[in-house]
Amino acid sequence: MLGRLPFTPNGKLDVRALPAPRFAVGEQGRAPRTDRERLLCELFGEVLNTGRPVTLDDDFFDLGGHSLLAARLTHRANHTLGTHLTIRDVFQAPTVADLTTRIDAMRAGADGGPGGRRARPTLRRRTSAGALLPQS
Repeated sequence: MLGRLPFTPNGKLDVRALPAPRFAVGEQGRAPRTDRERLLCELFGEVLNTGRPVTLDDDFFDLGGHSLLAARLTHRANHTLGTHLTIRDVFQAPTVADLTTRIDAMRAGADGGPGGRRARPTLRRRTSAGALLPQS
């Protein structure tokens, strides 16, 4: 917490004078038990640049994550683990423990199609295509 915010002579917030952020995240958490958990903890740490080991209970967003970093995390996890995670998965399961549970469920086929892939909705032809064309 700052006593007061630094301002420039023009009355604007002086961003350069602000101290570096320190995220208040507890260091106590469960250590990874499986290779998948260990790898996800490493990916969280690399993507978020935490500078400390990530535990199973650390929340992606509490560690400074946002949607763009979630996209980077899902890309790296999908490439490394052979999964099909989406950004929505990170938002719904933001800890390593929750994400590991979600991956296990996907691999078991609980979320849809074979091999953990989610079933896509069936595409249907629109019958009222004429209504979309401009009338002359």
